[in-house]
Parts: sequence; C-alpha cells; structure tokens
Amino acid sequence: MTTPAKLASKIRATTLAEFDRVGPDLFRRSTIVRRFVGKLPRSTAYRHIARAVSSVSKMSLERETVPSDESDARRRLVEIWTRLVTGGSVRIS
Repeated sequence: MTTPAKLASKIRATTLAEFDRVGPDLFRRSTIVRRFVGKLPRSTAYRHIARAVSSVSKMSLERETVPSDESDARRRLVEIWTRLVTGGSVRIS
C-alpha cells in the first residue's frame, strides 16, 4: 500500500516533470489529477499540485519571458506566477 507521503512525492515529481515537458503555457493541473484518481481525493491531489507548482523557481519562469524592459518582466512574472498557483492558464508571448 502506498502511504500518503509517497503519493505526495509521486504527485510532486509528476507535476514537475509535466511542467518541464509542456511548459507553463500548456500546463494543466487536471492532467495530473487524472493520473491519481482513485488513489486519493481530488482536493488532496490539487493541493499537492499547487505546492509543487509554487515551488518552481522564479528563475525558470523568468527564462520563459522575453519582455522589452525590466518592469515589464517583473509584471509578467507576477502574472504568470499568480496564474500558475491559482490554476489559471498562462500564455507566454
């Protein structure tokens, strides 16, 4: 039997792998949750995913943005970070 700590670890690893694979623009939390249906409650899976996404370093998100000046970069980074943590979609232009 898989312990809650092991499931949390698996969800974190899966989330980070998916995030790296598709990037912040195409990342969807529901994709990860479907993989763990029946193993734990959906709300718990979403909570673990939110923790994993919030642990993504701002540096990795900063590399994805190419704004014209520093203030635009900061504003865009805050927008991306907020949307990822709250589960919204992000379009990187």
